Amino acid sequence: MRWWTCAWIMALAGIALAGLACDGGTGEIPGDDDTGDDDAGDDDAGDDDTGDDDTGDDDAGDDDTGWVLDLQDELDAAVAVSDDWGGGVFRVGTHDGDVLWEGASGLAVRLSEEPMTPDVTFEIASTSKAFTAATVLLLVEDGAFGLDDPIGGLLPTAEQVGFEQTASQQHGTVEQIAGLINRTDERGRKEQLPALLLAPEPWNGHVVIWIDAQGKAGLLNDEGAPRPHIARLLVDGSAVVGVDLLYQGEFLPVGEQPPTKTRRVDNPRQFAGYTFGFNHTLFAQRVRDVLTVVSAVRHSEHDPQRVDLVGLGEAGRWVAAARALTGEAVDRTAIDTGGFRFGGVLDLHDVDFLPGGAKYGDLPGMLALTAPGPLWLAGENAELPAPLRAAYSAAGALDRIHIAGQPPSPPDAAVDWLLQDE
Repeated sequence: MRWWTCAWIMALAGIALAGLACDGGTGEIPGDDDTGDDDAGDDDAGDDDTGDDDTGDDDAGDDDTGWVLDLQDELDAAVAVSDDWGGGVFRVGTHDGDVLWEGASGLAVRLSEEPMTPDVTFEIASTSKAFTAATVLLLVEDGAFGLDDPIGGLLPTAEQVGFEQTASQQHGTVEQIAGLINRTDERGRKEQLPALLLAPEPWNGHVVIWIDAQGKAGLLNDEGAPRPHIARLLVDGSAVVGVDLLYQGEFLPVGEQPPTKTRRVDNPRQFAGYTFGFNHTLFAQRVRDVLTVVSAVRHSEHDPQRVDLVGLGEAGRWVAAARALTGEAVDRTAIDTGGFRFGGVLDLHDVDFLPGGAKYGDLPGMLALTAPGPLWLAGENAELPAPLRAAYSAAGALDRIHIAGQPPSPPDAAVDWLLQDE
């Protein structure tokens, strides 16, 4: 279907271009009264009763520049209504990309009184959102994906991740292997995460990804030996992987602790919509890092039989969000939420700030997406959060949730559960 289209780019929102419209199928220019009627019809529509004859009316009615002047007048009038937004650009074209007319009015830069022109470059701001939504729906129509597709399918593929060993030390029956987990996205951009693999001999085919608030350093004590709860996993034959997420460990200067507040943009007005409408939060970036590790382990050349994911303390909330996206790539999950809720985050510079995090059931809503996988849960009340109970009940898997009680400490209690046969 062919039609005339009008597209406009405004310096700021709020302009109303009264009287400007696009014909829906005739291909005619808006405002042109010449629809093929005879001279009498033109005479009726355009005659100003000044005594001009039919010939004069025909000349005026068929003038190809008349509608251009009308559009420019309308644009100038719209700009004159308000001084608040500066100016605008208006363009008329076809769906084939042919530009029939373009005009500008007002100021491009108010301070210098630089006039607006059709080729002025605007900051795109939030106008991209409408185009992004339309593009997504076009891809849905083409069958690229569906609006109801599980987002777990967005986990990095085997081809996108890998492990690069950089150092190795043997400590008894355990080899400590340092290296980098590499990730390449669909656009060829590369990421690296410093990682530590503790590999026992013999290995039972199980891998535990242990996410810690201190990064991979959380696996070892001050002497460089595995912490007691990690040593228990190694003695059982399970390999353990630790990693530095963004702003942990090797992402920081030596001796510096992970940040307690996120960076501020260089702007006196702090507004989450501007900052995080165009930038990922630190929370989201760390969850992405966890997903990278899960994919790298699951697709390892060693082909593990089982992959478990653990997040205690501050790391529990990151693991909960990541586990909601991993699907069957993770077998067992141990999480200590510490009672965390996104609804309790009141500072947009909090390291765990996540826009919309509280909207759909908060953290329990994310935990619900773990169903029906086995889940060890600490930090919550004895009564399961409603979204979590509903999800596991629907899956017939309530017996696969283990609620941690009091002592032993959460790390030891989590390890006790991980070492049990399912």
